[in-house]
Amino acid sequence: MSFDKIDNIENTSIQHGELSNRVYIMSLDSKNTSKIIEIVENLARSNEYTKIIVKVPERSVKEFIANDYIEEAQIPDMFHGVETGYFMCKYYDEARRIDKNKDYIDEILDESLKVNKKSKKEKREIKIRKIEKMTNEDITDMIQLYSQVFESYPFPITNQDYIAITMHEQVDYYGVRIKGKLVAIASAECDYDSNYAELTDFGVLQDYRQQGLAGQLLEAMEKDLKEKDILTYFTIARAKSIGMNKTFSNNKYTYAGTLVNNTNIAGEIESMNVWYKSVNQNF
Repeated sequence: MSFDKIDNIENTSIQHGELSNRVYIMSLDSKNTSKIIEIVENLARSNEYTKIIVKVPERSVKEFIANDYIEEAQIPDMFHGVETGYFMCKYYDEARRIDKNKDYIDEILDESLKVNKKSKKEKREIKIRKIEKMTNEDITDMIQLYSQVFESYPFPITNQDYIAITMHEQVDYYGVRIKGKLVAIASAECDYDSNYAELTDFGVLQDYRQQGLAGQLLEAMEKDLKEKDILTYFTIARAKSIGMNKTFSNNKYTYAGTLVNNTNIAGEIESMNVWYKSVNQNF
């Protein structure tokens, strides 16, 4: 499995590469916005990437708009619980602006936005599992699970060093074991400087799906994050995944927008839906 690279340029974290054919500003130093825009646009042109996607605080949005970026998603109170966050983008290929599966992903979104109508009986039938915090001893099993679930992925989650480093820096990994076998996993990537977390890397083995495991992982992560002064949670979920979109909708997350043809995951570049939950709005 190949991955795009991550660089730190001018105190800004940037992912780019041929896999997702894009530049992604994951964490922007807003004091260097103008310089960063110039750098990433040169990077995109020189490598013939077809999209730039940026995650930025409201204070930097005007500079991106002035450089022909458009908004694809918006998360209120994302930064420090008070400042709106934006996903802004710029396309270098008009064809990438249009998702050929738009009608299908619109149907999935509409279905996901409906109030969860499961009966109390159906909810009781979901067996509650023990959620474990992953450690170094779990990394081999984590890699095996991710290798089975994802044909491709934007980050090197099947690389032992990557998981070990992120585990000891800013990412908490959680898993479910059934009879000793790791069958489901997810992670919370925390930005403690800005008081938000991305809930991501959800993977459930095929034989263990539709058992509510992703939802249980989500609830466990939220419970821990409440104690860490994290004020906003968000996810970037595959727009074609009815299961993941329903998981977040049913857990009172708000739809924030769709990142069109954004991420190479499960073997091809797909559109991604952004969902969020704010302490100020939903708890």
